[in-house]
Amino acid sequence: MKIILLLFLSLISFISLAQVGYTTTPKYACANSTHDVLVSATNNQTTIPAGFSYTITITLKDNSGTVVKTFSQNYTDGFAVGTTKTYTLDAIAFGAASTWKIGGSVAVSGFGTFPVPDQNYFVKNVPILTITNTNQDLSVVTTIDGYSVRYFLDGDYGTIINESTTGNYTALADGIYTAKAVNYVYISSVLSTCISATPSNGISILVTAIESAQDVSISVYPNPMTSSLTLSSGIPDELTCELYDKNGVALYKNSFKQSEQINVEHFKAGAYVLIIKKDNQKIATYNLVK
Repeated sequence: MKIILLLFLSLISFISLAQVGYTTTPKYACANSTHDVLVSATNNQTTIPAGFSYTITITLKDNSGTVVKTFSQNYTDGFAVGTTKTYTLDAIAFGAASTWKIGGSVAVSGFGTFPVPDQNYFVKNVPILTITNTNQDLSVVTTIDGYSVRYFLDGDYGTIINESTTGNYTALADGIYTAKAVNYVYISSVLSTCISATPSNGISILVTAIESAQDVSISVYPNPMTSSLTLSSGIPDELTCELYDKNGVALYKNSFKQSEQINVEHFKAGAYVLIIKKDNQKIATYNLVK
């Protein structure tokens, strides 16, 4: 009888002081996408003894307060302080950026149902990043809490140059670097990503000095550009020229031998980068302006 009373008092303590906290993966939902949300419920206060039947319910509400998904599971194995139970709310269709709510309850058989207070769950647009540069050290200055940063080179978004949660990267090659934020999500329990459609600003990096172009006998003029840009090469082999704007967007790409003329008449005033390649290997880089 004494043991039963102690268990009963312990349970009453849980009921009156219960604190179940929720954490989510991803930390933020991705706007205008459909993906799973993994919810972890952690007992932060008092143990529910084994042998008591209890049900944990997770409820997800959209920004209008409508219940979008409810998940419940019954247990008799006890719920010790500091332990976590994880659930999957699958295939949630998120719309525009807004504030949703995650809440729920703990129902103990014979003692009633006790609500877990709602907490905000933010539906966010994947941020567009801003890069700054000190020499060759790139860094993202926009907050990236909950996101990773992927760096790309010369507008090639099929090849990830670097990925980090800090947003810092030391450039190792010439070219224009851009970045995109990525948030990891689950779709049908398979790890996936939602990533910003728009890249950051572009940062032009010259790891090798411009003067190295003189060694390969290539002249590029005029700079500043006017209505056309002329390339003249003393190399008999076929070369490739690639012209990018300051955001890493490719504006022109062509193969040539010894000379090439690019029409830049309609280009806006600003900074540009010209890259010369031989056998798909970069041999010279030029910073240009108009």
